[in-house]
Amino acid sequence: MSEEKLNEKKTIAMLERGGNLYKIGSHGDEAVNAFGGLYAHTRPEKPVEQPVDDYAERFLDIDELYEVLSLKSNRTDTIYLIEEYLETLPDSLPDESRRDIVSKIVAASGFDYDLLMGDGVLRVKMLKEYAERFALYTDDYISKRQVELDALEQEIKRVNKLIDDRRDLHKKQFQAIEAEAKRLKVILAFIK
Repeated sequence: MSEEKLNEKKTIAMLERGGNLYKIGSHGDEAVNAFGGLYAHTRPEKPVEQPVDDYAERFLDIDELYEVLSLKSNRTDTIYLIEEYLETLPDSLPDESRRDIVSKIVAASGFDYDLLMGDGVLRVKMLKEYAERFALYTDDYISKRQVELDALEQEIKRVNKLIDDRRDLHKKQFQAIEAEAKRLKVILAFIK
């Protein structure tokens, strides 16, 4: 197995274990393409476990989500540094020129461009995994509530039938009593 393939497998294994690996590939586009190719899959088919915390029970803004995922939310050594540098450049510049300028600014600032890109790839991966887990939990939650709702609907039908049966019984009993009362009145009227 080539060293490149071996390194790729180690990188994937570390990312899958949630490792703090930030350097992926040698160029941002390669990292993103590798990420898209390696992790473009549908939700896992595993049963979802009940969350220990309330993260899945409420809306989390992105900063809270990064905290839950143990990802830095500062802008100094993350992919967002590139965004800040991009915002300082005029939009009229071609993308290639803007990319080259940002790369040079990042290097002059003492940051590793590949590490920043790796941070972005890791964030996308972690957000995707959280979204998949959240979707599974939500599907499981809805399924359980639907089962409860179905059981309640069955109980409502059962109770409605009991009520209808009771009304029928009451009507039948009342008619029998009324018929007997009329019969007795006829007899009593005759005796008087």
